[in-house]
Amino acid sequence: MNIRKMTESDMMNLYGTISDPDVCKQVDNIDHVYDIDRLHAMYDFLSSNGNCYYIQYQGKLVGDVSLRNNAELALIIFLPTLWCEAMKSST
Repeated sequence: MNIRKMTESDMMNLYGTISDPDVCKQVDNIDHVYDIDRLHAMYDFLSSNGNCYYIQYQGKLVGDVSLRNNAELALIIFLPTLWCEAMKSST
């Protein structure tokens, strides 16, 4: 696993993943996908109020983690196959 500071060039990779309806339902319990403007606004807010990091596993984007200035920590894993693997290994 690799965790690194998120950059502007990561936005299209994020969009490709977070535009999956199953991911949006799991992460935010919504029945629609984010458009690129909404995704940009979310990460712009997080970046201006803390630090955002990109999580890679086996070379693929699998999530992000944000540490906000108020000490809140948000961790999102949004690769459905990893959820399945995690559920199998926990039983």
